[in-house]
Amino acid sequence: MSKDEVFYPAIFHHQEDGAFTVKVPDLKGAVTYGDDMMTAFHSSQDVIGGYLFSEKHYPEPTDVAEIPLVPGDQLVIVPLDLNEYRSREQQTKKVKVTVTIPEGLRDEARERHIVLSHVLTEGLRRELENN
Repeated sequence: MSKDEVFYPAIFHHQEDGAFTVKVPDLKGAVTYGDDMMTAFHSSQDVIGGYLFSEKHYPEPTDVAEIPLVPGDQLVIVPLDLNEYRSREQQTKKVKVTVTIPEGLRDEARERHIVLSHVLTEGLRRELENN
């Protein structure tokens, strides 16, 4: 396994509507969701890739025995080849857009290491799929 092949435990919480909320405990603020298990899994790979995209050192994954679960939770190990992820992301031409959000939300997102462009991109993809 190369340095850029990572895996992290993720907590998949099954919602009443059938969707999944996903939290990656080792990456502060790394939360996503999917309408079904497969979509949630791919979203979890995207949130890990977005979080670690420009990092040089990656947090060590927590031992799965140390992760507390509640009813409705499943622990899933999410692998990701960051070189492949970066290559795929760089092949997609990006454009810069300007958005306006409340300053407090921006500050909280920064504190939690939430990548705003990733959140906007994923939100737009979901919105376009539903319309």
